[in-house]
Amino acid sequence: MRKGPAQHAACFAFSMNPELQVDFHTEANTNIAFHFRVYFDKCVVMNSRKGGSWGEEVKSSVMPFKDGQPFELGILVLSKEYQVSSPSQSFLYPNNQKKGGWATTPGLAPLNHSCLPWQVPYTKSVSLPVGSFVKIKGTPAMSFSMNPELQVDFHTEANTNIAFHFRVYFDKCVVMNSRKGGSWGEEVKSTVMPFKDGQPFELGILVLSKEYQVIVNGSPCYTFPHRFDPKSVKMIQVWRDVSLTSVIIA
Repeated sequence: MRKGPAQHAACFAFSMNPELQVDFHTEANTNIAFHFRVYFDKCVVMNSRKGGSWGEEVKSSVMPFKDGQPFELGILVLSKEYQVSSPSQSFLYPNNQKKGGWATTPGLAPLNHSCLPWQVPYTKSVSLPVGSFVKIKGTPAMSFSMNPELQVDFHTEANTNIAFHFRVYFDKCVVMNSRKGGSWGEEVKSTVMPFKDGQPFELGILVLSKEYQVIVNGSPCYTFPHRFDPKSVKMIQVWRDVSLTSVIIA
């Protein structure tokens, strides 16, 4: 990688807990020379990974990113460190790698994704009463060795509320929950893992009278009891480390 800045821009509502992740991978794909992750409105975490093990985390509460505002992010490769800068703030992380790699931004939200209907994160205004069916087709965007995730959220009119939160930690577990008034409810966790490394998937969510039924590749896998009236759901969001083929609401 040549020495010089890399710049991107994105905007997304902080109330929906967005994240940005930038990773510099070495030739050995399990190694990450520089991991930069922004938990918007919360903190920034920097680290490296070698042989599948993470190093000592460097954390900063400095938050130059503004809710709903485009940003410019630059990463300068110096002789002893990476310098990450925005127009108002800089971060430093020691550079212990002799060779650079390539960079990915799997969670980057585009400024205008209306021309790319399946760009992640994908959001759509919906109505999901009992009998509705959501069908999502896609593929994990990276190898399971890189810890990708998939997240689907059903938002109510009050954007801080999530009637159904479905999160896949590929090759590990599935977590389901709801959020009311900014507070998460009791988590429902399953180690059932029908998703396959590098393989396309078809994810269906059926709205039944008492619960959501989640179907993966044609097989019922999970259920989650209603904690909100299904008719209160007004928006669906699909995001994190997946490449989407289609999202159909029926």
